Amino acid sequence: MAHLMFLEQFEAESGETPTRSPTELPGFEDGYDAGLAAAAADQATLSAQMATRISELQFGYVEAQQDLLRALGPLVSAICDQILPALIDDMTRSRIFETLLLCARADVSHPMQLTCHPAKAAVMQQVLADFGDQQVALLTDPGLAQDEVLIGGNRQETQLDTALLIAAMRTALQHLCNAHQKEETDE
Repeated sequence: MAHLMFLEQFEAESGETPTRSPTELPGFEDGYDAGLAAAAADQATLSAQMATRISELQFGYVEAQQDLLRALGPLVSAICDQILPALIDDMTRSRIFETLLLCARADVSHPMQLTCHPAKAAVMQQVLADFGDQQVALLTDPGLAQDEVLIGGNRQETQLDTALLIAAMRTALQHLCNAHQKEETDE
């Protein structure tokens, strides 16, 4: 059950409500208008400062991104030029093995063919030995690039070219770095 509580009042009671005299109103209105104008001017100044700060933050972000790309460019180029070529044989072997498994699962009734450059025939022979007793014919084609391999069955053919992949990665990196350098010169 709710109980109403009344608090004791300590104000002096007067029966009339205070009114402003007519002489106070013009000064009050002038001060009020001046206060509104000052607040609007302060608001405009703060809005302009906020826009400036946001654009400075955006500029700082773009500068940091460009510096990071400049710093990482040589690292990624070194990876493309030195580390990936050293890993190409292992990458190629595992990818060929996976692709042969996929082709064998897709169509077991037809023999598969593995075509490579003659210089890579020994490496591919080792991959086929690891693959097991599946029917895979090893063919050599001097017209293929050294890092290019064709894996085919009756229904599909897959081309693996790791040198082309590394070249595409290098080109993509150069385009990315050049795009940011172009933005720098445009500004």
